[in-house]
Amino acid sequence: MAGLKLPRLSTPRAPKGYSIKDITLSTKPLTKLNTTKTAQEPAGDPPGDWPGTRPEWAVYWGLQANGLQPNLDFYYQSRTPGVEMSYYSTLDFTIPSYQLGIEVQGTFWHYGQGTAKIQSDVLRRAAYAGIGITVIFIDEPDALRDPKFYVSEALRYRDHSQESTQM
Repeated sequence: MAGLKLPRLSTPRAPKGYSIKDITLSTKPLTKLNTTKTAQEPAGDPPGDWPGTRPEWAVYWGLQANGLQPNLDFYYQSRTPGVEMSYYSTLDFTIPSYQLGIEVQGTFWHYGQGTAKIQSDVLRRAAYAGIGITVIFIDEPDALRDPKFYVSEALRYRDHSQESTQM
C-alpha cells in the first residue's frame, strides 16, 4: 500500500453560471411548420350530438346536399319488420319514395370481418329486395371523399361499392 496514491478530495465547484441571478431566455424562430395538407372532407365534422359514425354523417350530409330532408324524405337508422330471420332489421338510411335503402360499408366492420360478414351483407340485400327495397352500399372512403356524388349515384340505383364488384 506504500505506492498507492489516493485522489485528493475537494468540494466540487459550482457549474458555470450557477450564481447568476438574471436569466435571459432566447427563442429560436420556427424554421418549418408541418405543411402537409390533408384532404378536407366535404361534410366536415359531425355535430357533437350525432349518434352514428363519421361516414354515416357524410351520407346524411350528402342526402341533404341532394335536396332531401331528414325525417321527411329520408330516415336514419330505420327499422324494417320481417326482414331476414329476426323480427326486424335496421338500415342506415331509408328513402321511402324511392323504395331505397343505403348502407354505409365501414372498412373495418364490413370488409375487415372476412367473407362471412360480406356474405351476410349480400343476404341482407337479397332479403330487402324480397320486400321491394333496393339496398345500395356506399363504402366508407367514398362516403368521406365525395358524399354528394355517391348519394346522387345511390338515388339513381347505382352501386359503386366493393361488394357490387364482387357479386
